[in-house]
Amino acid sequence: MSVSKKDTRLQEISFSQEISIALRKDYQHKNSAVKHIGRDTGLDLRSIKSWYDGTRSPSIDHFITLAKVSPSVFTLLLQRTLITMPDWNTNGPTNSNMPDRKNVPINVPINVPINVPLNLNYRQFWFLKLLETESKLKAKDIVQKFKICEKTARRDIRKLQEFGKIKFSGAKKNGYYEILK
Repeated sequence: MSVSKKDTRLQEISFSQEISIALRKDYQHKNSAVKHIGRDTGLDLRSIKSWYDGTRSPSIDHFITLAKVSPSVFTLLLQRTLITMPDWNTNGPTNSNMPDRKNVPINVPINVPINVPLNLNYRQFWFLKLLETESKLKAKDIVQKFKICEKTARRDIRKLQEFGKIKFSGAKKNGYYEILK
């Protein structure tokens, strides 16, 4: 028995048709699905229409962009890229290149950076240096020195507090900042 071209049950689905099916699955309930996909991805509507119709398949960059906004395309991406799954045992992947991790504590990431440098701007650096020599500095000192608005000065100081470098002492009206040792 020969297979006719109209018998689609035995024919393979092309990649462009798989993309079309995945996009239709996620955007079938929307009136103008191509425009919605275009809004979500920022890609050309003519290209999206050809993918949605199944006449062309996207490039790898566009495929990844579609996978970011469409769960079905993301699933297709995983199916296409994860052809062979690694063999897992109780200690993780069995790979001869992996180091022996028997004495590593649980839930501790590998390659944790130590002493990460702070990204301080010039005003924050100046404020810290001045706090080392003087005491009882306020946000108005930054405003006067750098001619900026008080909101920007407070934002700079808040970042220093988040980094754990300074603290506010005293009452709200008469308080001041101090360096934490």
